[in-house]
Amino acid sequence: MRDLIVTAIVFGSLPWILSRPYIGIYVWYWLGLMNAPRACYGFAYTFPFAQVVVLTTLSSILFNKDKRPVPWDMGLILFVLLYLHTAITSATAWIPDAAWSKWLDFGKIILVTVVMTTVIYGRERIRILMLVCTLSVGFFGFKGGIFAILTGGSHRIWGPPGDTFISGNNEIGLALVMVIPLIIGLAREEKQKWIQWSLYIVAFFSAIATIFTYSRGALLGLCVVLFLTFTKTNKKYIFVPLLISLAFFGKSLLPEKLVHRADTIGNYEKDISAMQRIRAWQVAFRIAIESPILGAGFDFESAETSARWFSYTDPEDALWLGTGIQVAHSIYFQVLGQHGFAGLGLFMGILIFSLAKARNLYRNTKPCPEYRWIGNYAAAIQVGVLGYMVSGAFLNKAWFDLIWLYVGLLAVLGREMNALRVPVSPVVEEKAKINSFVRPVKGLSDLERDMPQR
Repeated sequence: MRDLIVTAIVFGSLPWILSRPYIGIYVWYWLGLMNAPRACYGFAYTFPFAQVVVLTTLSSILFNKDKRPVPWDMGLILFVLLYLHTAITSATAWIPDAAWSKWLDFGKIILVTVVMTTVIYGRERIRILMLVCTLSVGFFGFKGGIFAILTGGSHRIWGPPGDTFISGNNEIGLALVMVIPLIIGLAREEKQKWIQWSLYIVAFFSAIATIFTYSRGALLGLCVVLFLTFTKTNKKYIFVPLLISLAFFGKSLLPEKLVHRADTIGNYEKDISAMQRIRAWQVAFRIAIESPILGAGFDFESAETSARWFSYTDPEDALWLGTGIQVAHSIYFQVLGQHGFAGLGLFMGILIFSLAKARNLYRNTKPCPEYRWIGNYAAAIQVGVLGYMVSGAFLNKAWFDLIWLYVGLLAVLGREMNALRVPVSPVVEEKAKINSFVRPVKGLSDLERDMPQR
């Protein structure tokens, strides 16, 4: 039955995609983030739905005039430069076959991200895309939070089954940390009360689910996200009693194993898992020192033998590292080991630019009611990116497609702000030329007074 439902949804959407390519973007992100086929048990489990949707969407765009130019900002430019750099590192990778396979997957993410910016524009399309993406992940947070409450948090929350980006507890924790601020941001802009409160409920249960993933990285990211969300809300009086109550009673109400798990953050030197991560970071750093431009390429950790990987460790670290194939356990050291300092520089440039652009969008649109939705969405994405940077410091998910969607959305929001700007009237422009340092004189209309001087 599940196979038939998923198949009906995807193939039923194809005629709509042919006339409205932006619907193809919605379906693609739903498939990629919610991983609906992985909930099936028959033919749909392995059927290439995503490829069918992408090909249909691209075909529709070729013959459809309902599109905009790509809003090339520094984030998207660095994104493409990073992709070109990974092509070079794949050619010199430790395991070329694995590297090229990962490079092709990364290319699909870039293609869909760029295509998305051409057909997603206007407040409503942006809103729907953000709803699709956040609720595709928030679905697991909603049901996971309810399950955690009903079971007293005695079981760990996992993502969807199968080989997906968010199948593990750490991975779903990271994804929830990234989408919680967007769910809250969408709720703040929602005009229909029932949708608004539904989003708040999803955000609440997603926060509960994040805690009970038992992921220390997700717990740290959640603390950052909730704190930043609290600082940006205008209704702090609602949250203060709740936060005080949680701080006072929380530790006694949480399961003992969760408290113990959180305590290992402060006592990491006594935790084998934490020490394995630190040693793995040292390996990535030593590989980058040896090859600062190229690194070892995508998926160099997946070699059939771990001898080459362990050659970068100290002999006394065998107790901590064990005998299995190791990974970096950090988005930063993952990129550093795979693509050297050059790749890490491009990666960090994308993240830093995204934070700066979101901040500028929020500041520039805050005084203007008609632009304010752009700034609020940008602020939510900014908090989501920060959550990714904090939680991702302990997880191998540098190529998670949700972060690249955020880069594309910021470019789209920037284009929206530029498109909404009303040209400065000749009167204001002439007065600005006479004295550009004097504020508009009394008597100008409200519109002219709000316009920035040139």
